[in-house]
Amino acid sequence: MKRIILILIFLFPTLTFSQGMTFDQFANKIQKYFDNKLIADLESALPQEGGYQIWGWDVGDFTGDGYYDVAFSVRYKSDKGKIIRAFMFADIEGYLKEVASFKYEFFEIPLEIGVVV
Repeated sequence: MKRIILILIFLFPTLTFSQGMTFDQFANKIQKYFDNKLIADLESALPQEGGYQIWGWDVGDFTGDGYYDVAFSVRYKSDKGKIIRAFMFADIEGYLKEVASFKYEFFEIPLEIGVVV
């Protein structure tokens, strides 16, 4: 029996790890760092249609101004192939503004592209 389970995990690795987060789940995780208005800035910067999942995130002060900034990775359902995008948002004068975005390819699962502040 163990042999069959191992084969299934090997043949279908994305089935065992195929779960990102919705924006609402992400918002709940970052609420301890950001006011709801700042979280709304993030949501409005992402597409309202088409769907996406957030796979990784980190909060820290990468601008060195004493306020939290955030980086996260997003997989759009509309992207063909194994593509994930990483975004960096900085607190600039009380608004979270996009300061960088990157597009990466992954091999097996989107968690391979992580963000660390």
